[in-house]
Amino acid sequence: MQEKIQKLKETQAQLEKAQLQAEAKVAELQIQLKAAEEKQQILVEKAVSDERAKSNELAAQAFQKGMEQAMEQIQQGGERTAIRRRTRGPHSGMARSMEAAIASQIGDKEPENVLELLLDQCKASKVSGLEKFTKLKTLTLNDCGLTTLEGFPQLPNLVRLELADNNLSDGLEALQDACLVNLKSLSLANNKFSDLASLEPLGSLPNLRELDLYNCAVTQVENYRSGLFDLLPSLKYLDDYDIDENEKKDDDDEDADEDLDDESESDLLDSEGNGEEDSDGLLEEGETDGVSDYNEEGDEGASENLEDGESEDFGEEGEEGDAGEEGEEGDAGEEDEGDDDDEGDDDDAGDGGGKRQKR
Repeated sequence: MQEKIQKLKETQAQLEKAQLQAEAKVAELQIQLKAAEEKQQILVEKAVSDERAKSNELAAQAFQKGMEQAMEQIQQGGERTAIRRRTRGPHSGMARSMEAAIASQIGDKEPENVLELLLDQCKASKVSGLEKFTKLKTLTLNDCGLTTLEGFPQLPNLVRLELADNNLSDGLEALQDACLVNLKSLSLANNKFSDLASLEPLGSLPNLRELDLYNCAVTQVENYRSGLFDLLPSLKYLDDYDIDENEKKDDDDEDADEDLDDESESDLLDSEGNGEEDSDGLLEEGETDGVSDYNEEGDEGASENLEDGESEDFGEEGEEGDAGEEGEEGDAGEEDEGDDDDEGDDDDAGDGGGKRQKR
């Protein structure tokens, strides 16, 4: 019996020992697991950190590139705005109607004699009050809040038209009906044109050389540039670049301005010359006889003076001939003198006839 009890005690001791060993092993495994988890966590955190750093770097690069593009667009926009505003009149800071802006600009001038109107920032939803300005060369309506071009007047002499910074999205057929046969430069920048179909009416402008659609949605359409160059055979510059992507030079703007100024001066001279032609005609008809008489008298006087002068000169030559040579040579000199006088008279008569012919 005691032996059994002893064996049971030994077995119990062995079990307790095995339990302690198992607990120690479990504790060791837990420590290893914890270490593995910590190591895994470190690896994960490192991977996450690396990925985050890489993403941040890519984001920074993208942001930098975006900022550069934005700054370039802002710079280009500023340049375009400056170009568009070169001819703008001063803004009073108060919104004015189109009629008030027109009246303020022309003063006492007759509409038929006005060549330029700068109506930027006047407030109007449509164009009005321009029907009598048939000789306009330049018209700017930038930032006016226009929503339609319906009723646009017929301006056959217009060379430059600016409609930038408005709310136009279609309706260019109005320009088709406005007889803009001399229009060379058109700005529709910063409007709402979104497709090429809305621009098709521009094909009716036979002399359009420059078209600006900067910051319009249509510029993002596929084949935007090639489509417009095909639509407008006379077009040289689209958004300040030609068909080969060469940027327009400042000289082209200056040449266009000079051409416009020359045309304006020519018109003014033509209008002023109408009255002068009448007075010149009266002068020619009324004073013809007097001018002819004057020329004939002048010719006779010139001939007499020439004869006197030549006689004195030849007299001196004759004296020299008598002193140095025989008198016969002097007489011969006098005969030559007479011949020269005759030739001089003929020349004077010819000169007089030439003068009369010229007058």
